[in-house]
Amino acid sequence: MLIEFAGLPGSGKTTLLKRLRRELEKRDIAVTDANTIAEKRTDDKNAPRFVRNKPHRNLLFRLTRFSAKNPEFFSKAEQSFEDATIKKFLFFLFGAHFQMARDLQRDGEVVFMDEGFLNHCVAIYPGKSQRSDFLDLMNTAPKSDVLIYFDIPAEVAFDRAVQRRGEDGKAREQVIEKFGNLDAFEERRGTFMAALDIYKHQDATVLLVGPEESLDQAATRLADRLIALNG
Repeated sequence: MLIEFAGLPGSGKTTLLKRLRRELEKRDIAVTDANTIAEKRTDDKNAPRFVRNKPHRNLLFRLTRFSAKNPEFFSKAEQSFEDATIKKFLFFLFGAHFQMARDLQRDGEVVFMDEGFLNHCVAIYPGKSQRSDFLDLMNTAPKSDVLIYFDIPAEVAFDRAVQRRGEDGKAREQVIEKFGNLDAFEERRGTFMAALDIYKHQDATVLLVGPEESLDQAATRLADRLIALNG
């Protein structure tokens, strides 16, 4: 089962991921993440012989599989970055990891993606003026088995993002420089909500985490649900 976490900066994705992982492991559920699979399983017996023990070949092989399985999304994403070479490289490296997780995950294993395609696509098209391009891209994006979305107010996420960077006067400036001001957070939240409609329309499994729920409570509830979904 491939599980994607999404939400505004400062929403608590990484913290909940760690607690949820501990909760699942306490219940004897095998848990890993897409990056670990890419790092540790490149010589897996299920990999083609010509890429075993050759990580550079394996990632290229997975990227080729990914682009073949998602040609429309791959093409649209490539156009979105235009000449931003580094961003394009990182985005498609993530695509290779996504495909590797699909190909090499083990039976009954829960695989976490701390930031999946939804978060990446929101980063490309965060604002209202770009909403149409965003929805066009997301409609073609490959979906995880489960999306865990942090549905919290923009002002809460903004304040948390500032606090996470420390108490000095530069923290707020750093958040604004990287993600935008509170209005930008509001726009991002609207973009996320538009994407959730796509997920629901496609009958994807979406699990919400709200601001009224502690992270420990959320971890316990989500673990129960994921175990049930995983059979």
